[in-house]
Amino acid sequence: SIHKDLISDWLTLSDYQKVLKTDLFDEYVCDGLYPCLKTKSKSVFGIDVAEMVAADARVKYPEIMSVTTLVQNRFLEEVKRF
Repeated sequence: SIHKDLISDWLTLSDYQKVLKTDLFDEYVCDGLYPCLKTKSKSVFGIDVAEMVAADARVKYPEIMSVTTLVQNRFLEEVKRF
């Protein structure tokens, strides 16, 4: 897909420590970008405003570290704990 191609172009290294995905809807309805992001990073973090979407992403991809929140300082504190 075009998004996977963009990730490959933008993330030229394959040893990033952490990558943040700012929504998990694609992981909810299809494979999403998580598999591609995981090849580039040791950890993938995801946020979504819908608990059902974040929970389904965790079921589909147990290694994804996902939370349900609006983008606020609280989320940044949660990410620091991982």
